[in-house]
Amino acid sequence: MEKKVEELDYLKIKVMAVLGDHVGEQNSIGLSPLTEKVFGGICSDPYNDANARRLRRIIDALQKEGKKIISLVCKEGGGYCLCAAASQYQKNIERIKKAGLKKLAKAARMEKIGLPKLLNQLAIEAAGDAP
Repeated sequence: MEKKVEELDYLKIKVMAVLGDHVGEQNSIGLSPLTEKVFGGICSDPYNDANARRLRRIIDALQKEGKKIISLVCKEGGGYCLCAAASQYQKNIERIKKAGLKKLAKAARMEKIGLPKLLNQLAIEAAGDAP
């Protein structure tokens, strides 16, 4: 177990080191090249490659720790970078919120209830989970 934690910590440091060369949206790096730099080898299919999935989990963990890693979504494929300005970070947060609300709105339509009612139900459930 301790070895897995050490390996995860090592990979987090390696990801941050690679992203240190990719600061700002204009310097973003795609998932395949980032996977190749972190794990070595070739990543020809970033959607099905095991290391690419593992990398996405590591990036998610780093973001939850408060690291200013932003993901970019665009027709050319997008990528990841470290935030260069607070405005870039805020724009990324707003994109995540908007995507979440779209999914919640879809769930509300599927359940045939209004979005405010669904949000209220979720708030009540979350309050019940609080210690």
